[in-house]
Amino acid sequence: MIKKIILSIIILLVIGIGFTIWFNTQESMEGYVYSTEDSSLWVIELGDEEINKGDSIPDLLKAKASESEGVVFEEPLLNRVTGSSNFQEGDKVKIYWSGGAFQSAPSLVENTFFINKVDN
Repeated sequence: MIKKIILSIIILLVIGIGFTIWFNTQESMEGYVYSTEDSSLWVIELGDEEINKGDSIPDLLKAKASESEGVVFEEPLLNRVTGSSNFQEGDKVKIYWSGGAFQSAPSLVENTFFINKVDN
């Protein structure tokens, strides 16, 4: 009985440590959806100082997109399975992914883990 309890505790510790390491290696970014097409989102970061200048968010996004700023994220399986993949242009989102991005204009991330809508 004691051996089973000790084994269970060890297994839980290993799972917990593994999850902690995995979670801490995730990258994240918060931005606004500029466009959605072909199961991907083009997301552009906007700082508070840019938003407070009075221009509309779509105009700010369009200006930055013309300079090829932002990142294109592939829509993750987790969003499709949970039904949380209905993103519109102008939505504020937070994206989680592992690994790097392809250096292109705009950058491309293929291994996106999850995209979450953020309240404005």
